[in-house]
Amino acid sequence: ASWSLDKKIWTAYYNVDLYTGDGTHTIRVAEAKDSTGQQIPNEDSRFAFIIQAAGVQSVNFMATAGIGKVELEWNSTGLIDFLGFNMYRYMNITDTTFSNPIVINTSLITDTVYNDFSIIPDTTYHYYYKIVDTDLQESDSSNIVTATPFNAANGDANGDLAVNVLDITTIVSYMLNEYPSPFLFDAADVNYDDEINVLDIIALVQLINGKKSLSILPLPEFNKEMAYYLMIDNKMQLESMGNVAALQFKIKDKRGKIKELEELKIFSLAHGFEFAYAVVDDHIIGILFSLSGKEIPTGNTDLFRFEGIDIDAIEFSGIFGGDLSGNYVPVLKKGEGATILASEADLHVNPNPFSYSTQINYLVPENGLVNMRIFDLTGKEIKSLTNAYHQSGNHTTNWNGTNSEGQLLKSGIYLLQLKIKSASGNTYNKEVKIVLSK
Repeated sequence: ASWSLDKKIWTAYYNVDLYTGDGTHTIRVAEAKDSTGQQIPNEDSRFAFIIQAAGVQSVNFMATAGIGKVELEWNSTGLIDFLGFNMYRYMNITDTTFSNPIVINTSLITDTVYNDFSIIPDTTYHYYYKIVDTDLQESDSSNIVTATPFNAANGDANGDLAVNVLDITTIVSYMLNEYPSPFLFDAADVNYDDEINVLDIIALVQLINGKKSLSILPLPEFNKEMAYYLMIDNKMQLESMGNVAALQFKIKDKRGKIKELEELKIFSLAHGFEFAYAVVDDHIIGILFSLSGKEIPTGNTDLFRFEGIDIDAIEFSGIFGGDLSGNYVPVLKKGEGATILASEADLHVNPNPFSYSTQINYLVPENGLVNMRIFDLTGKEIKSLTNAYHQSGNHTTNWNGTNSEGQLLKSGIYLLQLKIKSASGNTYNKEVKIVLSK
């Protein structure tokens, strides 16, 4: 820094970078003296200036909406001594309120491109990034960019603008908890029942083979013929009327030993069918289907062979099939009917009232289709919590006070409705009021 020759102008230079901090800055002048040596009062508010370093650096920040994703790109030219970037995202709750920004990258971004796949199609998102320096300090926010990702055609689960066998493998991967990316839930839900299961695979195979148009049914129905399974030594056999085009099941270890499940080997004996399985949490999920749209033959058919574990130590749960029309085929253990645990359905919510999240416990008296939805007091549907085939017994789900678009609801009274249509034709209805209090 230096004074001009006439002592009227003082000039100073300071390097401003992205970590200086954007906004209004003030120079404080202290212990200054005039040309006669007189003390000049300290000045700490007069000399102010504005820095927009982060904003200027991010003028080339762009967000491009895609099918089931948002592509983000920016420029790092001129940046030195930095570790990477953190990407932030927020969304509209109402026209005038917004959600809190969240960091969407699970690890530090070291490139200048990033794809956000964790989105809901047709929802508007706002993004900005911050630069992380070698001291792990973040710069100020970049410019904010906005994008509204869109959805794909029915069946295009991977969003590549084509409906083919790759979409089937994407759905199978999702069902086995392998987190495919991208994955478009709405497009993968081919039968529009808000669940991803083998019925969607059947419908997708039909679409690919040109044997199916878009579904107009509100919900899948039941095939009038049941199927049965039985264990003979280390094999599972299916007895059916030739109406099973796909099968989905869960296997649990009766002793709760997950390590034992990991040692279990399952071999498919069904010729002309694809089979995949994986250990997910404390159980195995298995999926059997045909890429050509064929059905398991009428009569008794050996489907699987099991090795590596004591067969008596495992049990099937949540097993069901689907026919070529995309309807459920109930699958029961041979010699057992649908076990009725109670004469009525039951529904409990705890805590109630709640502020952030509540647990919903419900009893399904018979195997059947379970539909659980939340309504406001005007009768408007707020959210569908489940719409899927359930085995009889106790089940649990949670609700965090959001609507179908993930937006937080205002405090008030809401109606939880449970409807069950059993495989035997019985219907059960239950309703409970839920109080959301913030």
